[in-house]
Amino acid sequence: MNNGIFKTYALAVCFISLMCGSISTGIMLFNIVKIVAPELTLDSRQYELYDQAVAINPRPMSFRPQRSEIASISSNGEPVFIGESRALTSTPPLSEKEIQKKKDERRLHYIERHKFGAKQSIIYQLIIIFVSSVLFGTHWRLSKKTPNNKT
Repeated sequence: MNNGIFKTYALAVCFISLMCGSISTGIMLFNIVKIVAPELTLDSRQYELYDQAVAINPRPMSFRPQRSEIASISSNGEPVFIGESRALTSTPPLSEKEIQKKKDERRLHYIERHKFGAKQSIIYQLIIIFVSSVLFGTHWRLSKKTPNNKT
């Protein structure tokens, strides 16, 4: 085999693995920022949805099905109910303190989900960096062992 082509191949793999490693390192650093300071990296539109009182406070009157008992099981495995009806139920509106408490709970839940996604991504990036490092190390050694062709 031509040593020049083999050395070019080995150095090309080294270059590509360096690019993959550096891109993964940048993404991993961004995910570390997501964990340390999540408020800086949250999607503002999604964050505003969690802050709306309309989504927290239920409508004062809503229809909910009232089911009394199961009569039988249908052919597809679904239960058939006796006396299924729709009853008008009233739910009292929430107070301002209750609304604020629910907003805070939803906001914290959203931040925790954001952090969890960042932790998963960090693991993924570490795997890419590890594989890139192994590829780089082996191909770098191969390129150094290959003698130069001087023709």
